[in-house]
Amino acid sequence: IRPVAPRLASSGDDPGDRLTLLILCDCHLIIQRAKQEKQKMSKIIVYISTVAGNLEVKKKQQRIEMILSNNYKGTEVEYVDVAASEDAKAKMRELSGNPKAVPPQFFNGDVYCGDFDKFDDAIEDDNLADFFKL
Repeated sequence: IRPVAPRLASSGDDPGDRLTLLILCDCHLIIQRAKQEKQKMSKIIVYISTVAGNLEVKKKQQRIEMILSNNYKGTEVEYVDVAASEDAKAKMRELSGNPKAVPPQFFNGDVYCGDFDKFDDAIEDDNLADFFKL
């Protein structure tokens, strides 16, 4: 639906035409708002490694899953295992802008949010929505 430029009513205008015009303008605004909300609500992507040789990394990943499953039930979260795919690891490093980045790394769609330390800081500051750019 495309917006229609409002026009001044004249004595010969049909009231039904004015109502149709108002409905079309309202529909356009609703569609625009829905598109903006959809852009805000991209998928949270967490790059992890299921072959973490370090117990601390495994604990961090468990903490991430626990927090995201409890706090973001309405938001889609995807976990990408870099141990299973060199392409996933390359993409994680490319999108983060760090050729040596290691999991866990967080993204909102393709927008880099930060690493585990920044995630943990956001939890402490009660500021996860800003961290995820939601």
